[in-house]
Amino acid sequence: MGALVPKSIATDKQKQEDNMILVRLIIFIALMSLVWIIYRKISALKNTPSPKAATTSMKKCSHCGVHLPEQDAIKHDQHYFCSLEHQKVFLDQHPDD
Repeated sequence: MGALVPKSIATDKQKQEDNMILVRLIIFIALMSLVWIIYRKISALKNTPSPKAATTSMKKCSHCGVHLPEQDAIKHDQHYFCSLEHQKVFLDQHPDD
């Protein structure tokens, strides 16, 4: 006949195994959460617009209405133009501006 293991020892070993499975599950979930958070942070950094694109102001030509970056526009008082020709035409048509 084989040796019988007392019932209290068998249940203690089973409880320890159950606890280890639970601890492993918690660790696995924590690691997966950490990986997910890092992934989201990295993808958010990649999707942010560049500072130059965010700060570029667009201006409308007072003659033809085309929009262009402020640094490319020709400014006269409060008016912006896409070319010197449009500035001249506009100022000829609106001498008081």
